[in-house]
Amino acid sequence: MQLSKNNASTSCDYRVLIGNEISLIDSISSDDQSLLENFLKLDKDSADVKSLDSSILLVKSNKNKEKMRKAGAAFRTSLDKDVKKIGVNGSEEDLYPFIEGFMLASYQFIKYFKDRAKKAFKLTDIYVGSNILDNSIT
Repeated sequence: MQLSKNNASTSCDYRVLIGNEISLIDSISSDDQSLLENFLKLDKDSADVKSLDSSILLVKSNKNKEKMRKAGAAFRTSLDKDVKKIGVNGSEEDLYPFIEGFMLASYQFIKYFKDRAKKAFKLTDIYVGSNILDNSIT
């Protein structure tokens, strides 16, 4: 699995938008921006939006890093194992714990299984939006 700084909406199987009323994401489309704004008015911590051409997880930003880690882990467990690319957009303080929880939940000990190729997650790339500093991710 590779973590890359890139426009998180480029040909991803799944996209994640993390935000709050104060810090909306600048690097997303106006449609995604309005979708996030409408979601933030609801009394939910996350919502899954699926359409014919895309799947988006909307996550309400939280200052509690452990809750953001749990949101990342919950996303990994709900994600289909055949998804190859995801894109994540949000503020730097939200992205780090979310991705950390996601990657920790991605661990698999399948070395000795006969059908390990079937069980293995297919995820190859995580694209992180442009809100991250240039020297944060290599």
